[in-house]
Amino acid sequence: MDKLAIEKKFREIMLKRVKGLEPSALKEDTDFSVLGVDSLAFSWIIADAEEAFNVPIRIEEAMKLRTLALSVAHVDKKLNG
Repeated sequence: MDKLAIEKKFREIMLKRVKGLEPSALKEDTDFSVLGVDSLAFSWIIADAEEAFNVPIRIEEAMKLRTLALSVAHVDKKLNG
């Protein structure tokens, strides 16, 4: 899966899990906390990502995934080395 496909899927997950999030507000480098992602939503986002991409994301790794860009890069690295 290429980076664009990963980003598209991650955007879908974010829009599903963060109530009231507008697609235009989801910029690559905007911190998730600014977007209204609380700890429960973040947990669901990580769980959805693990399922969607079939990759494990350890808690230590998840805590570093604060933006869309960081999340996409992390999943891309796990999938494509």
